[in-house]
Amino acid sequence: MKTIRVGIAGFGMSAQMFHAPFIVADERFELCKFFLRSGEASKEEYPNAAIVRAYEELLADDIDLVQIQRRVLANDFNLPESMASRGERCL
Repeated sequence: MKTIRVGIAGFGMSAQMFHAPFIVADERFELCKFFLRSGEASKEEYPNAAIVRAYEELLADDIDLVQIQRRVLANDFNLPESMASRGERCL
């Protein structure tokens, strides 16, 4: 079975407490990237996951699924629609 490569947009409380830990705990998933506007908050806990600064970078390299945090979504309502129009999957 193919591993599902995941990117997370944001690293707020939900990503830290719920999303990222459950993704890395399930062998069917690989946490590959975080989209962060600034800082490197995810690096200490997830050193193997790249940090990118643009949505386009988040979607590069065969990412299969993007999980979008509410705060990121609040700043860019067009992101899910843009992803869906390109055939990308997001939560």
